Amino acid sequence: MEILGTTLRICVDDLEAAVAFYEGLTGTSALRFERGGVSVAAIGCFLLMSGPESELEV
Repeated sequence: MEILGTTLRICVDDLEAAVAFYEGLTGTSALRFERGGVSVAAIGCFLLMSGPESELEV
């Protein structure tokens, strides 16, 4: 089986600051959405998540 890509999940307190940093790092814009009280921004291979700790647990 060939691995086509990876995604790194990163939990952050300040989503806006993190989005600005990762957009600058990757040179791409964030795709944003919310799910179950968690704000999510997908930027390249990074998946930034911000919300209540109970919702962020795996």
